[in-house]
Amino acid sequence: MGKKNRKKVKEESPTQHGKKRHNKKSGQWETAQPISSDEYARVVTNALTRTEDPLKDWAPPEAEDCPICLLPQPLEFGHSYYFGCCNQLVCWGCKGDALKLQMREKPGRSPEEIMEASDVCPFCRQNYHATPTKERVEREVSRAESGSIEAMHRLGLYHHHGEQGIAVNMSKALSWYKKASDAGHPKACHLLGKFYQEGLKGLVDVNLEEAMIHYQRAAELGHYPAFKNLADAQVDAGAGLEEIVMNTRKAMMCGVVDQDNFVAGNMKNFYKMKIITKEEYLYSLKVHQMSVEKRNSPSREDAICIFRLGEDHPKMCPEQLARLRKMRG
Repeated sequence: MGKKNRKKVKEESPTQHGKKRHNKKSGQWETAQPISSDEYARVVTNALTRTEDPLKDWAPPEAEDCPICLLPQPLEFGHSYYFGCCNQLVCWGCKGDALKLQMREKPGRSPEEIMEASDVCPFCRQNYHATPTKERVEREVSRAESGSIEAMHRLGLYHHHGEQGIAVNMSKALSWYKKASDAGHPKACHLLGKFYQEGLKGLVDVNLEEAMIHYQRAAELGHYPAFKNLADAQVDAGAGLEEIVMNTRKAMMCGVVDQDNFVAGNMKNFYKMKIITKEEYLYSLKVHQMSVEKRNSPSREDAICIFRLGEDHPKMCPEQLARLRKMRG
């Protein structure tokens, strides 16, 4: 039986010097800043002659922990929940644990009743959404004026996305984000970095230098995805290849998993292009796995069944289905 003809598809990194990169605005792939042959030769020579990994003793910055399980907060969007009643950000594993307790006490609930019960705060046991919207917003304003950086960030989100009965107002959102960023809120710093990298019509002009400053601060404050965005902005700015490689490695070592394959794709290409050594690549993968496992727990695995997958979900495996039915009673 003859071998099947297979076309070899060369995987291109989403963001890389001299390669194709994805423009988030236009949705098109375009050529990134090219790297000179002299710089490439210099970087490869440095990698071949290095006797020690420059990130051997580097450790990820300290990040925010869930106040209940004390594990680092999940990096994925939507895997942490804010309870304004107690001004606490709780991981979805701990929110799921509180919900499982209620399901055991009252088995046989419908999915709608389960979701309503999930609004109960794990701290005060009150239904956060039962509080009138106006009262919730007034409470956040009072906290923000008293110096709560989480409240400042929340008010930025409310004006940004039109939440809690507030109309979308990007000018006010930007103002609150700046206050939160100045006070040291990592996610607010990250959002400002995106605004400066991509621009905000009528409010923020594209300024890659400012974008990199905000991304750097967000990363140092423990918002790990900012390392990836910092490297991306450095590509846009035509920064040195070694800087881009260093921040991409840091993103991987912090356990960042991104949908556009920026981190993993570029790391693989860096190794193939001999920009990093085999030992550095394997070490980055090892620390990445350790960082991911550090944020995992059985409760967070259960949360996938509770909040993301239904019984008819195609990704629901038999084990998860059994766990979900057991939790629901």
